[in-house]
Amino acid sequence: MRKVIFALALTAFIAGGASAFTADFSQKAGTPNYSDGTFPILGTIPNDQNDYCVGVGYDGTNFWVSAGDQATGQCEFYIWDEYGNLLDNVPQGGGASSWGHRDMCWNGSYMFGSFSTMVDGFGPDYMFAGYFIGALNPNRAMAYNGTYFYTAGFGEQLTQMEWDGVWGSAASNTYLGAWDGAYGLAYCGIDDVLYMSTADYSGNIHMIDPGTGFLLDTFTSLPEYDIAGGCTMACTAQFGDILVILMQSAPDTLVFYDLGHGPSATDAGSWGAIKAMYR
Repeated sequence: MRKVIFALALTAFIAGGASAFTADFSQKAGTPNYSDGTFPILGTIPNDQNDYCVGVGYDGTNFWVSAGDQATGQCEFYIWDEYGNLLDNVPQGGGASSWGHRDMCWNGSYMFGSFSTMVDGFGPDYMFAGYFIGALNPNRAMAYNGTYFYTAGFGEQLTQMEWDGVWGSAASNTYLGAWDGAYGLAYCGIDDVLYMSTADYSGNIHMIDPGTGFLLDTFTSLPEYDIAGGCTMACTAQFGDILVILMQSAPDTLVFYDLGHGPSATDAGSWGAIKAMYR
Protein backbone atom coordinates (compact mmCIF):
# COMPACT_ATOMS: atom_id res chain seq x y z
CA MET A 1 0.00 0.00 0.00
CA ARG A 2 1.44 3.33 -1.01
CA LYS A 3 1.67 5.95 1.64
CA VAL A 4 -0.41 8.97 0.93
CA ILE A 5 1.39 11.74 2.77
CA PHE A 6 -1.15 14.42 2.25
CA ALA A 7 -0.69 18.11 2.88
CA LEU A 8 -3.34 19.31 5.22
CA ALA A 9 -3.53 22.83 3.90
CA LEU A 10 -5.99 25.07 5.63
CA THR A 11 -6.29 28.31 3.71
CA ALA A 12 -7.82 31.30 5.44
CA PHE A 13 -7.97 34.79 4.09
CA ILE A 14 -7.09 37.17 6.86
CA ALA A 15 -6.67 40.86 6.17
CA GLY A 16 -6.46 40.10 2.47
CA GLY A 17 -3.73 37.41 2.88
CA ALA A 18 -3.73 33.61 2.79
CA SER A 19 -2.21 31.39 5.48
CA ALA A 20 -1.28 27.73 4.89
CA PHE A 21 -0.79 25.32 7.79
CA THR A 22 1.31 22.18 7.45
CA ALA A 23 0.58 18.84 9.13
CA ASP A 24 2.43 15.53 9.30
CA PHE A 25 2.07 14.40 5.73
CA SER A 26 3.95 13.27 2.72
CA GLN A 27 2.46 13.17 -0.70
CA LYS A 28 4.37 10.97 -3.08
CA ALA A 29 6.22 13.29 -5.38
CA GLY A 30 6.92 10.83 -8.20
CA THR A 31 10.24 9.80 -9.69
CA PRO A 32 12.96 12.47 -9.45
CA ASN A 33 14.72 13.54 -12.64
CA TYR A 34 18.02 14.62 -11.03
CA SER A 35 18.30 17.92 -12.81
CA ASP A 36 19.20 21.21 -11.21
CA GLY A 37 18.57 21.57 -7.48
CA THR A 38 21.08 23.77 -5.64
CA PHE A 39 23.31 20.98 -4.32
CA PRO A 40 24.67 18.11 -6.44
CA ILE A 41 23.18 14.74 -5.53
CA LEU A 42 25.92 12.22 -4.74
CA GLY A 43 23.71 9.22 -4.13
CA THR A 44 20.40 7.96 -2.81
CA ILE A 45 19.05 5.14 -0.62
CA PRO A 46 15.42 4.24 -1.41
CA ASN A 47 13.47 3.02 1.64
CA ASP A 48 11.40 0.35 -0.09
CA GLN A 49 10.55 -1.47 3.14
CA ASN A 50 8.10 1.10 4.51
CA ASP A 51 6.04 3.86 2.91
CA TYR A 52 5.68 5.86 6.14
CA CYS A 53 9.25 7.07 6.74
CA VAL A 54 9.65 10.54 8.25
CA GLY A 55 13.00 11.10 9.98
CA VAL A 56 16.70 10.35 9.82
CA GLY A 57 19.67 10.49 12.18
CA TYR A 58 23.32 9.49 11.77
CA ASP A 59 25.24 7.80 14.61
CA GLY A 60 28.70 8.30 13.15
CA THR A 61 28.52 5.05 11.18
CA ASN A 62 24.96 4.27 10.10
CA PHE A 63 21.69 6.02 9.32
CA TRP A 64 18.59 5.50 11.44
CA VAL A 65 15.37 6.05 9.47
CA SER A 66 12.17 6.39 11.47
CA ALA A 67 8.77 5.25 10.22
CA GLY A 68 5.21 5.48 11.55
CA ASP A 69 3.01 2.57 12.56
CA GLN A 70 0.66 2.62 9.55
CA ALA A 71 2.46 -0.10 7.59
CA THR A 72 3.45 -2.68 10.23
CA GLY A 73 1.31 -1.78 13.24
CA GLN A 74 4.29 -0.44 15.15
CA CYS A 75 6.73 2.42 14.68
CA GLU A 76 10.05 1.23 13.30
CA PHE A 77 13.71 2.18 13.01
CA TYR A 78 15.44 1.04 9.81
CA ILE A 79 19.25 0.97 10.03
CA TRP A 80 21.18 1.59 6.81
CA ASP A 81 24.87 1.85 6.08
CA GLU A 82 26.11 4.53 3.68
CA TYR A 83 26.27 2.04 0.80
CA GLY A 84 22.54 1.32 0.90
CA ASN A 85 22.65 -1.96 2.83
CA LEU A 86 19.76 -2.48 5.25
CA LEU A 87 21.43 -3.75 8.41
CA ASP A 88 18.49 -4.05 10.79
CA ASN A 89 15.00 -2.89 11.63
CA VAL A 90 13.69 -2.64 15.18
CA PRO A 91 10.53 -1.32 16.81
CA GLN A 92 10.76 2.16 18.31
CA GLY A 93 10.58 2.10 22.10
CA GLY A 94 9.36 4.73 24.52
CA GLY A 95 5.69 4.18 23.66
CA ALA A 96 5.95 5.54 20.10
CA SER A 97 2.71 5.52 18.13
CA SER A 98 1.16 7.06 15.00
CA TRP A 99 3.97 8.82 13.10
CA GLY A 100 6.39 7.97 15.93
CA HIS A 101 9.73 9.71 16.30
CA ARG A 102 10.17 12.36 13.67
CA ASP A 103 13.57 13.89 12.87
CA MET A 104 16.50 12.59 14.92
CA CYS A 105 19.97 13.62 16.09
CA TRP A 106 22.96 11.93 17.73
CA ASN A 107 24.86 13.47 20.68
CA GLY A 108 27.73 10.99 20.68
CA SER A 109 26.04 8.53 23.04
CA TYR A 110 22.33 8.44 22.19
CA MET A 111 20.01 8.96 19.25
CA PHE A 112 17.28 11.46 20.14
CA GLY A 113 13.84 11.84 18.60
CA SER A 114 10.37 12.94 19.66
CA PHE A 115 6.71 12.10 19.10
CA SER A 116 5.39 14.19 22.04
CA THR A 117 6.71 16.82 24.46
CA MET A 118 9.35 14.26 25.42
CA VAL A 119 12.66 13.96 23.59
CA ASP A 120 13.50 10.26 23.78
CA GLY A 121 17.03 8.87 23.81
CA PHE A 122 18.06 5.50 22.35
CA GLY A 123 21.37 3.74 22.90
CA PRO A 124 23.59 2.18 20.24
CA ASP A 125 21.62 -1.05 20.82
CA TYR A 126 18.48 0.84 19.61
CA MET A 127 16.89 0.45 23.04
CA PHE A 128 14.99 3.25 24.77
CA ALA A 129 17.18 4.80 27.50
CA GLY A 130 15.17 7.77 28.82
CA TYR A 131 13.81 11.17 27.91
CA PHE A 132 13.93 14.87 28.65
CA ILE A 133 11.12 17.41 28.28
CA GLY A 134 11.50 19.55 25.17
CA ALA A 135 9.98 22.80 23.96
CA LEU A 136 7.37 21.60 21.44
CA ASN A 137 4.78 18.86 20.97
CA PRO A 138 6.24 17.02 19.17
CA ASN A 139 9.82 18.26 18.98
CA ARG A 140 9.67 17.55 15.27
CA ALA A 141 12.97 18.79 13.81
CA MET A 142 16.04 17.85 15.85
CA ALA A 143 19.74 18.78 15.78
CA TYR A 144 22.65 18.84 18.23
CA ASN A 145 25.73 21.06 17.99
CA GLY A 146 27.83 19.63 20.81
CA THR A 147 26.31 21.94 23.42
CA TYR A 148 22.66 22.57 22.59
CA PHE A 149 19.78 20.65 21.07
CA TYR A 150 17.63 22.44 18.51
CA THR A 151 14.04 21.82 17.51
CA ALA A 152 11.42 23.40 15.25
CA GLY A 153 8.06 22.57 13.69
CA PHE A 154 5.27 23.70 11.41
CA GLY A 155 4.94 27.43 12.07
CA GLU A 156 6.52 26.92 15.50
CA GLN A 157 9.61 28.39 17.10
CA LEU A 158 13.12 27.35 16.22
CA THR A 159 14.28 26.62 19.76
CA GLN A 160 17.68 26.15 21.34
CA MET A 161 17.33 23.59 24.14
CA GLU A 162 19.90 23.22 26.93
CA TRP A 163 19.57 19.88 28.71
CA ASP A 164 21.39 19.05 31.95
CA GLY A 165 21.83 15.39 31.02
CA VAL A 166 19.46 14.09 33.70
CA TRP A 167 16.75 11.80 32.31
CA GLY A 168 13.28 13.16 33.04
CA SER A 169 14.35 16.77 33.50
CA ALA A 170 13.14 19.69 31.39
CA ALA A 171 15.37 21.56 28.97
CA SER A 172 15.96 25.30 29.30
CA ASN A 173 14.66 26.88 26.12
CA THR A 174 15.73 29.90 24.08
CA TYR A 175 13.35 30.81 21.27
CA LEU A 176 14.91 31.98 18.01
CA GLY A 177 11.88 32.77 15.82
CA ALA A 178 9.10 30.92 14.02
CA TRP A 179 9.55 29.05 10.74
CA ASP A 180 7.01 27.66 8.29
CA GLY A 181 7.06 24.02 7.26
CA ALA A 182 10.14 22.93 9.26
CA TYR A 183 10.56 19.15 9.44
CA GLY A 184 14.29 18.52 9.87
CA LEU A 185 17.37 20.19 11.31
CA ALA A 186 21.03 19.28 10.86
CA TYR A 187 24.06 20.98 12.40
CA CYS A 188 27.14 21.43 10.20
CA GLY A 189 30.14 21.94 12.47
CA ILE A 190 32.44 22.82 9.58
CA ASP A 191 30.50 26.00 8.81
CA ASP A 192 28.78 26.37 12.22
CA VAL A 193 25.31 26.53 10.66
CA LEU A 194 21.97 24.74 10.89
CA TYR A 195 20.30 23.34 7.80
CA MET A 196 16.51 23.14 7.91
CA SER A 197 14.49 20.86 5.61
CA THR A 198 10.85 21.72 4.91
CA ALA A 199 7.61 19.89 4.17
CA ASP A 200 5.51 22.71 2.72
CA TYR A 201 5.97 21.87 -0.99
CA SER A 202 8.45 24.76 -1.35
CA GLY A 203 11.58 22.61 -1.68
CA ASN A 204 13.33 25.11 0.57
CA ILE A 205 16.48 24.16 2.46
CA HIS A 206 17.29 27.01 4.85
CA MET A 207 20.73 27.76 6.29
CA ILE A 208 20.43 29.36 9.72
CA ASP A 209 22.76 30.90 12.30
CA PRO A 210 22.47 28.60 15.37
CA GLY A 211 23.22 31.42 17.80
CA THR A 212 20.69 33.97 16.59
CA GLY A 213 18.23 32.04 14.44
CA PHE A 214 18.90 34.46 11.56
CA LEU A 215 18.41 33.21 8.03
CA LEU A 216 21.76 33.08 6.23
CA ASP A 217 20.64 31.63 2.90
CA THR A 218 17.94 29.51 1.26
CA PHE A 219 18.60 26.72 -1.21
CA THR A 220 16.25 24.48 -3.17
CA SER A 221 15.75 20.76 -3.67
CA LEU A 222 13.53 21.47 -6.67
CA PRO A 223 12.80 20.11 -9.18
CA GLU A 224 13.89 16.70 -7.90
CA TYR A 225 12.01 16.85 -4.59
CA ASP A 226 9.51 19.28 -3.09
CA ILE A 227 8.67 17.65 0.28
CA ALA A 228 11.24 16.71 2.89
CA GLY A 229 11.17 14.86 6.17
CA GLY A 230 14.10 14.94 8.56
CA CYS A 231 17.75 15.65 7.77
CA THR A 232 21.19 15.04 9.21
CA MET A 233 24.86 15.69 8.55
CA ALA A 234 27.04 12.64 7.94
CA CYS A 235 30.79 12.09 7.60
CA THR A 236 30.99 9.34 4.98
CA ALA A 237 33.87 7.30 3.61
CA GLN A 238 32.62 7.80 0.05
CA PHE A 239 31.89 11.50 -0.07
CA GLY A 240 33.25 13.21 3.03
CA ASP A 241 30.85 15.44 5.01
CA ILE A 242 27.44 15.63 3.37
CA LEU A 243 23.90 16.74 4.09
CA VAL A 244 21.43 13.84 4.04
CA ILE A 245 17.69 14.52 3.74
CA LEU A 246 14.86 11.98 4.01
CA MET A 247 12.86 13.05 0.97
CA GLN A 248 9.16 12.19 0.69
CA SER A 249 9.18 10.54 -2.70
CA ALA A 250 8.18 7.23 -4.27
CA PRO A 251 9.65 5.51 -2.34
CA ASP A 252 10.81 7.68 0.57
CA THR A 253 14.50 8.21 -0.13
CA LEU A 254 17.65 9.27 1.67
CA VAL A 255 19.32 11.82 -0.59
CA PHE A 256 23.05 12.61 -0.24
CA TYR A 257 23.76 16.28 -0.98
CA ASP A 258 27.23 17.65 -1.72
CA LEU A 259 27.99 20.78 0.34
CA GLY A 260 31.54 21.01 -0.95
CA HIS A 261 33.12 19.41 2.15
CA GLY A 262 34.40 16.26 0.51
CA PRO A 263 35.29 14.74 -2.84
CA SER A 264 32.82 15.21 -5.66
CA ALA A 265 31.00 12.23 -7.12
CA THR A 266 33.65 12.01 -9.87
CA ASP A 267 36.43 11.93 -7.26
CA ALA A 268 34.78 9.45 -4.91
CA GLY A 269 36.77 6.50 -6.20
CA SER A 270 40.07 8.02 -5.12
CA TRP A 271 38.91 9.11 -1.66
CA GLY A 272 40.11 5.95 0.07
CA ALA A 273 43.59 6.37 -1.40
CA ILE A 274 43.72 10.00 -0.32
CA LYS A 275 42.82 9.11 3.27
CA ALA A 276 45.35 6.29 3.32
CA MET A 277 48.15 8.78 2.63
CA TYR A 278 47.46 10.52 5.96
CA ARG A 279 47.07 7.55 8.30
